Amino acid sequence: MKRRKSSFVRKTLFVLTIIVLISGTENQLLSTGKIFTESGKTEYWAVIVGIADYRGSDLDLLPHSNLSYLYASIMKTKNWNATHVVLLINEGATRDAILQSLDWLKENAKPDDIVLFSYQGHGCELNGQVGIVPWEGLEGFISVNELDEKFDQINAKGMCLIFDCCLSGNFVGKRSPKKLGKINLMEFSRKAMNGVEEEGRVVLMSTMRGGLDIALEITSNDKVIFSAFPFTWFLSKAFEKGYDINKDEIVSAEEAFLFAKIRMLPLGIFMLNPIWQLKAIIITGHPILPFPQIYDGYKGWLPIVLK
Repeated sequence: MKRRKSSFVRKTLFVLTIIVLISGTENQLLSTGKIFTESGKTEYWAVIVGIADYRGSDLDLLPHSNLSYLYASIMKTKNWNATHVVLLINEGATRDAILQSLDWLKENAKPDDIVLFSYQGHGCELNGQVGIVPWEGLEGFISVNELDEKFDQINAKGMCLIFDCCLSGNFVGKRSPKKLGKINLMEFSRKAMNGVEEEGRVVLMSTMRGGLDIALEITSNDKVIFSAFPFTWFLSKAFEKGYDINKDEIVSAEEAFLFAKIRMLPLGIFMLNPIWQLKAIIITGHPILPFPQIYDGYKGWLPIVLK
């Protein structure tokens, strides 16, 4: 009986792994038709935001976390320049600083350029809107609608938006574009959808819709071994290691997402512990669902790192 039970558990975990791996993965990720041709004129611009130590201890996430690993990863590549990146960490990531950094992207990015925006920190729902929480806390809350207005002002041919926070799966609209006669319902209901999705953008989200994110800190003998937001950490590793599926000497946002999604699976399944899930739902009203999702509105592979 014990052997049968063990076999059943293993088979169940295997099936769950396959289901989660398949769900949310865009078919176009495997399409050989997604090819990007470098024009030689493209410049790369980024704003990288990371907050673990909030003003007031009640909101702290990872006191020992290194939040600049994405910055460090892209700085090792040939197409990124430190003068083209704004890094906002902890107390530097205030509401004003984040919004001003997006204005900086608007002023500098040109139509042939690629823009990267990454956020690690708290995500929440406030007054019926989802959004991100700057260093000063809820008083500085930036809704997805506010972010989208800023992104709309940036004139770049490609934009990668990374959200590693709770409820990030809600940062794109739930419904797909639909047309009724000559009326485009996507445009008609855009604000109500609270989404940052748009043509030319790839949105990488750390959670399923309505789910909480995870941040990890592993210690041994009071020594911190690992401390990070795992989704962004895995994306960073994809860029650093040159994860190039189609062998075009480019690591795209889509390829990095696939790398991170697969590696997040064990963590996500581990967090399905019924006791932890029940506790999370009682406290926050949301389950823990750290299974990354993607919205891909870019025609082709969106390049982030040139090998």
